[in-house]
Amino acid sequence: MVVPSANTHRLARVVARVGAVVVVASCLLILLVNAHWEVRASADSTQSHPIWQLWIAPSLGALAVCLTTARNRARPAWQLDPLQRRRVDVEAGLLALCALAFAATLVGFGARDPFYVVAKVVLLVVLPGLVLIVGRRACGPLSIPGPADSSLSAVIPVAVWVAAAYVTPLAPDPVVLGMDAVGVVLVLGGGFLVNAVVEEVFYRRWLLTRLQATVGATAAILCSAIAWSAWHAAIQGVGSLDVDLAAVIARHLPMGVFLGLLWTRHRRMWPILTVHGLLNSVPVLLGLVPS
Repeated sequence: MVVPSANTHRLARVVARVGAVVVVASCLLILLVNAHWEVRASADSTQSHPIWQLWIAPSLGALAVCLTTARNRARPAWQLDPLQRRRVDVEAGLLALCALAFAATLVGFGARDPFYVVAKVVLLVVLPGLVLIVGRRACGPLSIPGPADSSLSAVIPVAVWVAAAYVTPLAPDPVVLGMDAVGVVLVLGGGFLVNAVVEEVFYRRWLLTRLQATVGATAAILCSAIAWSAWHAAIQGVGSLDVDLAAVIARHLPMGVFLGLLWTRHRRMWPILTVHGLLNSVPVLLGLVPS
């Protein structure tokens, strides 16, 4: 089996970092040229907000992650034998293809139920799961880095994000679904499984973890955040494809970076599931509050 050399991985890191920066810069340039600085905050509301306003809460959360992670504890390094190294590279590439196929499928064919749910389950759960099962059977368990910090320290950045997003004038507008409380609970419960759980397992636990071993943490966080942001063009688009893609990447990238930092620093699911769950549910819950 041919194993990529250290120079190959260094080149991959450079290409991934430069590519991610080019994508983000291109998105901002497209928005600048089209004077498109207000975007939809979510698929549940048609109201738009300035992009900079939507960046504040995740940026503060990301800053809190960086400031609260222990500095005196060495980060666990990837220690992979040649076979495992090759396995991780292959899995990273195949999972990235699944992410691209998911975004392209929804943007091309629309994101209406049940097609949306079927596409998500097939492309983000079934196919990636088969890839990982084959890799595990061929090479054994994957030795991934342990947590860079304690679970308790993750409470701080999550709390900072919650405070900035929902206890300030930045709080989102309520979303009224026109259902009773039981209906809302059922919708939010199903949405949590299909959206928060599936997306965080795929984009952060599976994709980001393997990209980190291949291209480094910085590029992996950016690339996984871009991949996660791009598919939202299918549910939040309002105009031409280039502007829609630029808008959703610019809108969701800071949140993707925040979630990526939470995962790479803590390696635990509860912080990212908590943030993603609240992101989707709080506007709907606010809609239940009598005016």
